[in-house]
Amino acid sequence: MDFNKMETGGLRANGVYQQAGKFLGSGFLGTVCHYGILWLLVSKRLVDPVTASSFGMVAGAVVVYLLNYHVTFNSPKKHFGAVSRFVPMVGIGFTLNGSILYIAIHFFALPLIPSQVLATAAQFFSGFYISRKWVF
Repeated sequence: MDFNKMETGGLRANGVYQQAGKFLGSGFLGTVCHYGILWLLVSKRLVDPVTASSFGMVAGAVVVYLLNYHVTFNSPKKHFGAVSRFVPMVGIGFTLNGSILYIAIHFFALPLIPSQVLATAAQFFSGFYISRKWVF
């Protein structure tokens, strides 16, 4: 039995868990921004919920990018390289968010908040995987 490989695997797994925890924390702060803008725009009746969520998601993405770049992944990449990969990932998240929200509200008649929570969960898992493997 090779204990070095086991230890390295453990450290690698531990690193993934630490990154996932930091990703969750930065995602939480981005989500607070996202939901805050969503609530503001919907409560003031400025735009429909899907549009409000889309604006909020973009603002939250800026918060998430900065925290993930500097804290979660401590990226060695230049901002241009990371942003050029982050933007397509946000596009995927934007499409996922809008699609899930639209389907949940319009086809399943779910309330806004549970629909948005479902969309956010989908973004978390896809975003962590893409961020870890490709963006940062």
